[in-house]
Amino acid sequence: MIWKVWQRRRCAVEDGVLTISHARSTREPTQVELVTCQVKPNAKDKKSFDLISWDRTYHFRALDEQDCAEWISVITNSQEEALTMAFRREQSAEDKTLEDLAHTILEDIQRLPGNGVCCDCGSSDPTWLSTNLGILICLECSGIHRQMGVHVSRIKSCELDVLGTAQLLVSSDLCFGGKLDVYCHEHI
Repeated sequence: MIWKVWQRRRCAVEDGVLTISHARSTREPTQVELVTCQVKPNAKDKKSFDLISWDRTYHFRALDEQDCAEWISVITNSQEEALTMAFRREQSAEDKTLEDLAHTILEDIQRLPGNGVCCDCGSSDPTWLSTNLGILICLECSGIHRQMGVHVSRIKSCELDVLGTAQLLVSSDLCFGGKLDVYCHEHI
């Protein structure tokens, strides 16, 4: 028969990390990232629970059942908060990068020779893009392109719509590659 000897430890939860201090002050405290852990209450002993990390299982025993429930709640809430914060940081950084990339590609398309005027009527500062033709057009001409149908011209606003990088890369490839001239000669 194996006897468990419980040792009292000072524990703290902060910023998604559980810090477990050792009995000897000479040893560095153990830090456990709670995002990668699972909390499992002990079915036999209502005052204890296990914290299962990727490399080890930690066994905890509280003073009473309520204290155990509070510790489980604190650890679970800290896990959720850490996951939420990590997801927000990742998402906002990713969105900012894609948004910057899309903006840069659109600026490159607008700076190309001939794109300072509407491709159809010649009015200045066109604000609409045909993503499949790679041309910039004015508001009036965008209505005509919409009437032609998306099988002919897919129209997006450079200012109002959120343009995907894939759409912009297709448009820039058409503009930079001179493929639009071939398309216009074959279809117009």
